[in-house]
Amino acid sequence: MTDDFDFSSYLKRLRKDSGLTVRQLQAETGVSGAYLSQLENGIRRPSPDIIKKIHSPLGVSYEQMMEYAGYLSSDYHYLKQLPEEKREIAEVFIKYLYDKEMLNEEDKKKLKASAYYVLGDLVQ
Repeated sequence: MTDDFDFSSYLKRLRKDSGLTVRQLQAETGVSGAYLSQLENGIRRPSPDIIKKIHSPLGVSYEQMMEYAGYLSSDYHYLKQLPEEKREIAEVFIKYLYDKEMLNEEDKKKLKASAYYVLGDLVQ
């Protein structure tokens, strides 16, 4: 429950620092005020889809909020050090592993191409 409490405090601080009320955040994101209150009180854990909706109005990156919610380890920052092409491949794989519904058509093409790339290396 510590992780939930930490995220709830983090979320509430972000919202207040952004000068938003729960109702204003609801209006900007489409996430119900009741659900947002449950997140802030540690009753619920946000899904990646909810994080995708609320990160921008709160002024933080999707990755940062995903890490704070416990979906990404701090090792994710090492991905930022990879060459751009490899980083994009890794990021698409991570999205797929967490929630394949998050993938857009471009991501699906990258995932397919990278699978051929990786599998080609393994088969040779």
